[in-house]
Amino acid sequence: MKKHFITRHGAGLLLALALLLPALPAAEKDKQHSLTEKTGEALKKFPELQAQKPPNYDGMLALIDGLLPSVAAGSYDMAFLLDIKAKVLLGKDQMSKAIEPWEQALRLSDQNQYFEEKYANEIVLYLAQIIFQEATALKDPAAQQLQINRSANYLKRHLQNSKKPSMETQMFYAQILYQQAVAD
Repeated sequence: MKKHFITRHGAGLLLALALLLPALPAAEKDKQHSLTEKTGEALKKFPELQAQKPPNYDGMLALIDGLLPSVAAGSYDMAFLLDIKAKVLLGKDQMSKAIEPWEQALRLSDQNQYFEEKYANEIVLYLAQIIFQEATALKDPAAQQLQINRSANYLKRHLQNSKKPSMETQMFYAQILYQQAVAD
């Protein structure tokens, strides 16, 4: 079976996005949402952890997990930290653990328009890919089908919000449809 995009490119690509972290708070001052001063100050330690060879993923997670309880539940800071946490987990090759924080960040963004539509749609695609990949490893057919349907829902959302989906994304959707048909 052909590896999915997230397996071939995703973790490195997403970690590269996380490397932009130091520039984000400053760049966001012109936008509607920005990090609180306290969160921005605490995240100044993040680049040092990223620069280590290999990157100190455990240190990054500890920093983020230490900040999460101190930020407001529905705040931009919460969405931003959950998004970064998911990226770090992908960097650690812990894809299944990245699902929950990304879903939470996406819910917050959906409610408050924290992320730009294009970026939120990228998260939706990654969630579809990760969930499908995790589903294919399940042995219980009912649980597998439930997760494949969950993946399909994210992918449908992505396709609805994409002006021109890639051929790879369209093939991925065909694969999901095939898996759903075989299960029925």
